[in-house]
Amino acid sequence: MLQDNQYDLILSDIKMDDMNGIVLLKKVKENFPESAFLLMTGFSSLNTAIEALRLGASDYLIKPCVKKIVFESIARCLKNNSKKNTEELTQKFQEKLNTLPGVKSLTKRELEVFNHLFSGMSDKDMAEKLAVSLPTIKFHLQNIYKKSGINGRKGLLKMISSKKVR
Repeated sequence: MLQDNQYDLILSDIKMDDMNGIVLLKKVKENFPESAFLLMTGFSSLNTAIEALRLGASDYLIKPCVKKIVFESIARCLKNNSKKNTEELTQKFQEKLNTLPGVKSLTKRELEVFNHLFSGMSDKDMAEKLAVSLPTIKFHLQNIYKKSGINGRKGLLKMISSKKVR
């Protein structure tokens, strides 16, 4: 079916010829729990909606629906999934730091800066978002790099892409 491929989002109908969308949802969540899953149906029932959401569906749409609603749902699913992945990576990063001898944990503010850094936010945007000065952001970044042994943003990207954090 999906083999070994990880997908960011799966959009499925509930009623299909070969398989029921609820069965597909169960299989996907067993193998790829990080994937967002959007179900659509023209035959909605409260029980099916509850079961789908209980099993991990990110959203449940009733057909017919306009493209705008579908696109908004897709965007919301991907945004929620991205935020969840960022939070998980931050937690794993912090756990990894805690296992290194002589390394202090990141402060609450440093974790906030790391989250924004990981999501691709610029230093200037971080300063605005956190209502601090640009030099303060640079100070926190230096502490993050020093505590983690990372050599700047490039080092962070290298570490993430090599999956050393995970």
